[in-house]
Amino acid sequence: LSSETMLGGGYCAAQIGETQRQEVGEGPRIALVREACAYLDTHCMEKFSLKKLADALFVNECYLARAFKYITGQTLLQYHSAMRCKIACSLLEQDTLSVSQIGIRLGFSSASLFSQVFKRVIKVTPTEYRESLKK
Repeated sequence: LSSETMLGGGYCAAQIGETQRQEVGEGPRIALVREACAYLDTHCMEKFSLKKLADALFVNECYLARAFKYITGQTLLQYHSAMRCKIACSLLEQDTLSVSQIGIRLGFSSASLFSQVFKRVIKVTPTEYRESLKK
């Protein structure tokens, strides 16, 4: 099982291309979503903050959240979690860090929270994911 298979390829750029609306006036929203994705990609190891993201992009929080969901079909938090899990999958494949160490490295407050988020996104626990690689 690869991280890309498990995440369903739901990365921002791909989703924008797949679900991009062709209606008049969508250009500014698409540009905003791309900027949001770039910011989240750069800051994915930090705790998610809609306010911080909206401030960085000089837009209203509600407008940003609605535009992102409309264009990509997922929430900003779902995207942020998916990006963290994508990195976690790479780290789990290397087998040099424990699951707890990976969770801490990715900015989760506990190994338990990391496992919960990973299972919600990837559909298996980090340990199960690592074990599936050995088969």
